[in-house]
Amino acid sequence: MRTLSSLDAYVATTDGGGVQLHQFATGTVRADPAGAGAVELAVSTDYPWDGTVRVEVREPGDGEWELALRVPGWAEGATATVAGERVEAASGRYLRVRRAWSAGDVAELVLPMGVRVLEADPRVDAVRGAVAIERGPLVYCVEQPDLPADLVADDVRVRVAELRGARAEHRPDLLGGVSVLHLPVHRALGAAAAPLYRPAGDEPAEQAEAGTVQVEAVPYYAWANRGVGPMRVWLPRA
Repeated sequence: MRTLSSLDAYVATTDGGGVQLHQFATGTVRADPAGAGAVELAVSTDYPWDGTVRVEVREPGDGEWELALRVPGWAEGATATVAGERVEAASGRYLRVRRAWSAGDVAELVLPMGVRVLEADPRVDAVRGAVAIERGPLVYCVEQPDLPADLVADDVRVRVAELRGARAEHRPDLLGGVSVLHLPVHRALGAAAAPLYRPAGDEPAEQAEAGTVQVEAVPYYAWANRGVGPMRVWLPRA
């Protein structure tokens, strides 16, 4: 409840120089930066499912003030326009535009929403040899309800090159409306048949393409809403 009661301060702030948008959600922001008169901004976006954030100035206030939009660190390749003119949008920084605004001016930020595959430093024992998948600001997971009946989450293996081309699909009927990722995955060689501990041998042979299974990954925050079962964020490489 404490977070909800202060949510507005997480989304936007104002100071003597202007207005700062830190998180992106559809709504209206009202402020009086530097005593420049009432400012009203209309924010429209489908973030985090879509990377386009549109900020329209409804009430421009008086004189100059700065609009600052946060560009997340993961958003390399972000683009932006202000009143139709291209401006720089560097990842990990704020896009800052100071001007005398007019009613109807629009600042538009477009964040790249491609699939990103991450690995941890090899000194992190628990996830060595595994990767995690992100899209936009969200981390994804593979959950048992989305796997074939004969494939358990612990036996899923992945190949990085295949994951980078994973397709996103918005599913308004699933978990309150989420975008899923369609992932090509592989079964662990000898899963469930080999003894738990055995002599180390040569590296396993490459699996044939016929062994690839397409499964859906869901945002990590939405797991455990469809019954009890395994889930994995860190997926071992095939």
